[in-house]
Amino acid sequence: MRPALFALLALGPVSPASGHPRPSSEATDVVPRSVTSLQYLDKLPDWTAEQRHLLDIGFDEAIDLAKYARWELLPPGKSQVNKNSKIFKKYFRAEDVETVLGVFQSLLSDSTSGSDRLQAIHFGNIDPQAACDAVRPGDPVPPGTIALYTTPWSPHAADKASFIFVCPVVWQLGYPRTIHDIQCEATCANAAKKECWPSARMATYGGLILHELIHRTSQIKDRPKGLESGIFDESFKDTDGKTVLAYDSYYTQKLVKGAERSKALYNADSYAMFAREVWFTLKCPLIKYKDPDHWESTIPNNLKPKPKSAGVGMEEL
Repeated sequence: MRPALFALLALGPVSPASGHPRPSSEATDVVPRSVTSLQYLDKLPDWTAEQRHLLDIGFDEAIDLAKYARWELLPPGKSQVNKNSKIFKKYFRAEDVETVLGVFQSLLSDSTSGSDRLQAIHFGNIDPQAACDAVRPGDPVPPGTIALYTTPWSPHAADKASFIFVCPVVWQLGYPRTIHDIQCEATCANAAKKECWPSARMATYGGLILHELIHRTSQIKDRPKGLESGIFDESFKDTDGKTVLAYDSYYTQKLVKGAERSKALYNADSYAMFAREVWFTLKCPLIKYKDPDHWESTIPNNLKPKPKSAGVGMEEL
């Protein structure tokens, strides 16, 4: 499959100040710690203790974020899917709610076969596809900007190993160690003026890892119901005619507003950004997060910044 590309993402473990209770670490659909990728980390001598710890935390954060995304669509104790989520409609078509829910459910546990789709996920740093510094003609992603990518040991079996490969640039990102280190006010460009929207200010390692787990769970047979193919990194034509990657909140929301909106269902970052906004909306109930492109309607066309073809774009603001 295509490597998962670098983007400024943000997600993590969940215990928001309000909203749903924090899921128990002993819940039956959380992967047993003894069979996760973490045992593989100890076999790689060039991981530092801090790097192991950040991946350890990030894995747990990604699982918790997936739980909260699922709970946004199927609240605890409810049997009916929530089809009125305002956050969901920022990232996906309304008619795709059950399929998106199925992806998160498949990631957390496979209810049909009982197999755990995360059991065979491992971290590695050997870069077998030479993707970390790849220079490919026509590729919109600059060399050295891929942070993580996935590849299957066995693409069609939940009980065979798959890998998340970690590129050196990950350790240069300078993300907070956990999502709990991010204060609500710090997610805003100007909290006093209520200039707040989903952005790279929310970024953690857990978000990067969730993005990769979304890729992998969509590739294991039987894939989540409603998906005709796996979930990759989609591109689309922006309003200026340029082809951009549907990465970060800015471009994932623009994707679902445009003519190619059906691609959102097959775009990994749409899932990750949805989960991220669910978490911060619960953690920061006093902040109303605007759409990342809300400010574009307030400035003249000749002063609007041109989007970057690499798909990193407005998250850097």
